[in-house]
Amino acid sequence: SVVLNWPRVPIVGQLKCTEHGPEIEYKDSKATASVEVPGHVNPLLFTLKKLHFHSPSEHQVNGHRSLLEVHIVFSLTEQNPWNQQTRSIYAVIGVF
Repeated sequence: SVVLNWPRVPIVGQLKCTEHGPEIEYKDSKATASVEVPGHVNPLLFTLKKLHFHSPSEHQVNGHRSLLEVHIVFSLTEQNPWNQQTRSIYAVIGVF
């Protein structure tokens, strides 16, 4: 299951134009997604990183694309306990 936690304060982001289209990047977001992952005792807590858009949508329903799709991208940085290297894990919610 996924639980979204949106703060009751404005979330400030920076609008960028990329080769794939517009993107809003968030530096110090307080918005989070708590995700239950099989094999983990506690849910993982991801932080909102960016929104980006696709037109037409990347995904289809019954062979039809929507005019627009937004991806809400969350990330989590964790440290490998064996080699101390960090890695980023992403959770993406697509709405179209």
